[in-house]
Amino acid sequence: MDNIHKQPPPRGLQFFGRITSATTHELNNIIGIINEHAGLLEDLAIMETHKDSPVSGAEQYTQICQKISMQVHRAKAVIRSLNRFAHSVDNEVQMMDPDAMIDLILGLSGRVLGQKNVKIRFNRNENDLKITACPFDFLNAVYSCLMFAADNVQKGNTLCIECRCTKGSQQDISIYFSGLLLKDNSSFPHTQDQLPSKLGAQIKISDDQLCLIIPGTGNKQETSG
Repeated sequence: MDNIHKQPPPRGLQFFGRITSATTHELNNIIGIINEHAGLLEDLAIMETHKDSPVSGAEQYTQICQKISMQVHRAKAVIRSLNRFAHSVDNEVQMMDPDAMIDLILGLSGRVLGQKNVKIRFNRNENDLKITACPFDFLNAVYSCLMFAADNVQKGNTLCIECRCTKGSQQDISIYFSGLLLKDNSSFPHTQDQLPSKLGAQIKISDDQLCLIIPGTGNKQETSG
């Protein structure tokens, strides 16, 4: 019984927990900023009551209200992303835009990437790229590779991410993480083990690049415009 309790939770649940925790921390930061500005407004209001308000009081009120409004919009964006993430478990398999999913996980991982001091450049595909897969497993796989890449990016370099159709395949897509400095390839199988087994994804390493290959059913690429 003790051994059972010591076992870690399923990897999918760990991933869900990490994203949820990071997002709620971000929301707490936003609430903290709003609370700080609200306190400043209260102080200015008290000064106004005592006729000690500075000449620029009205301008300060406007600036503070604008900052609060910005944080409210920011909070709404975070909540929308968290809701999209929560709904990724609704369907076992569905057709989706991989670029949109990568953009989602990048947004949800912003706090963690900021703590790692990693700059990201995401090059969106010029064509309408689609993949049919499990959305939650897709996000989980991309997140695992993103965290590994963020820990191995070259100092002072930018982590570049790009999604393309896999060469020689009309069904698979390849997500490239470039700008890495991989000193020891033997450390990577640990991340390979973190990929959802049902997704059937594979990882390849070459030079300064990590490639995540995700198989899909009925992928199609249509030229936009």
